[in-house]
Amino acid sequence: MYDIEAAAGAGRSFEGEPIETALYFPSDQLAAQGLDPAQVVGIKVRGDSMDGTLADGDWVLVDRSRREVRTDGVFLLLMHGERRIKRVQRVAGGPGC
Repeated sequence: MYDIEAAAGAGRSFEGEPIETALYFPSDQLAAQGLDPAQVVGIKVRGDSMDGTLADGDWVLVDRSRREVRTDGVFLLLMHGERRIKRVQRVAGGPGC
């Protein structure tokens, strides 16, 4: 679990990724979800723009190995040096459609 936050709102600046604590999950449980344990990190959500899905103060697990958006879903994005957690959805006629 990293001592960093991702904004569900205005954004958080990128200041490094200090580790706050560690949680252990069985490797086979992560593998069953298609996750590499070495690539999974936890971060805290700040803000309320994702209410109904994520609340201010929630912890989320992030798969750092997936660098491109192939499906709709909730993603951690680095935009102009700020981390944001947002729902991403393809729209008809958009890129990749």
